[in-house]
Amino acid sequence: MQSVVFLSILFLLLASFTALGFWHSRGRVKSVEDLITARNSIGRGAITATLISSVMGVWILFIPAEAGAVF
Repeated sequence: MQSVVFLSILFLLLASFTALGFWHSRGRVKSVEDLITARNSIGRGAITATLISSVMGVWILFIPAEAGAVF
């Protein structure tokens, strides 16, 4: 029962963030190129945060399981 509630909340959260993202980007993304390339439209801080989060995600996915026992 708890897993059904958890998955329902997770799905609602995912759907709401997806809807919020679509609403926020309406009219701004006109082509696939606009979606893929920023063309100097974001600052250095946003690019740095994106790269750090990407590296952290890759690190979490590919580290050995034993590394988690250290922390």
